[in-house]
Amino acid sequence: MLVLQAILDGILLGGVYSTLALGLSIAYGVMHIINWSTGQTLVAGLYIAYILVTKHNMDPYVTILFTFTILGAFGFLMQKTMINRIIERSGYRAGPNVLLFTAGYGYVVTSILEMIFGTLSVSATTRYTGKSLAIGPLYAPVPKLISCIIAVVATAIVYFFMHKSELGRAIRATSQDRNTTRLMGINSKLMYCIGFAISFALLGLTASLLVPYYPITPYIGTSFSFKALIIVVIGGVGNVKGAIYGGMFIGLVEKILGSLVSDSFAQVMVFCLFIIVLLVKPEGLMSKRTSKA
Repeated sequence: MLVLQAILDGILLGGVYSTLALGLSIAYGVMHIINWSTGQTLVAGLYIAYILVTKHNMDPYVTILFTFTILGAFGFLMQKTMINRIIERSGYRAGPNVLLFTAGYGYVVTSILEMIFGTLSVSATTRYTGKSLAIGPLYAPVPKLISCIIAVVATAIVYFFMHKSELGRAIRATSQDRNTTRLMGINSKLMYCIGFAISFALLGLTASLLVPYYPITPYIGTSFSFKALIIVVIGGVGNVKGAIYGGMFIGLVEKILGSLVSDSFAQVMVFCLFIIVLLVKPEGLMSKRTSKA
């Protein structure tokens, strides 16, 4: 029974992990940027959602409208005013310059959040807190269940947007061959901005999904950045389906091993799996070498 409960918890957590990883996956898939500030940006979104819930009595899932929009707009502006210039001066090769930029930006975000909110952990109490739904002999915490459902739906929407819409196809085409798309009249810089905006907006969405049950401190960003990178590597860079499968897989590993052994052991095994995938199939378990999802 303990294992079955852990499997259910892992699936619920993995659904939210998928949107976290999808933000990083899109940024790398479109612009080949490893956004090392993924976790710190998520934490900023968590604090925005926390303020809206605790100070304005807003439903945590309604805060999605604000975190999604605010972080998406910020991502668009960051790409347009700074990252596009760095890429252009680097000969349209993201390289280490953008990685260093996002790492520095992440450090600044952490420092600002520390100055504003202090170092103590905070949690938002909502009308969903403490409520569980019985599924046979198992129990699903209501906030985790709602968050997982929203995450899966959002990931499906992103998948159809990227593969079925004209704008999504333009973004994917730009990621494959920037010069050819320019000859076809597609503004590659604008596609980069939209791609990065979607990446940041998904982090805002993830923040609102986590705020009902996840304790917040300014320092949890690095952990989320590592986790997103591990999921992206396992699922395949730029692979939307891979983000779902990778998120579920990591969620299951964490919860099952955490319940059977310890949380520390679970984190060690997650990192070991990350290394194994890099050595055996670096393009990702869910990807083919010749495809870009």
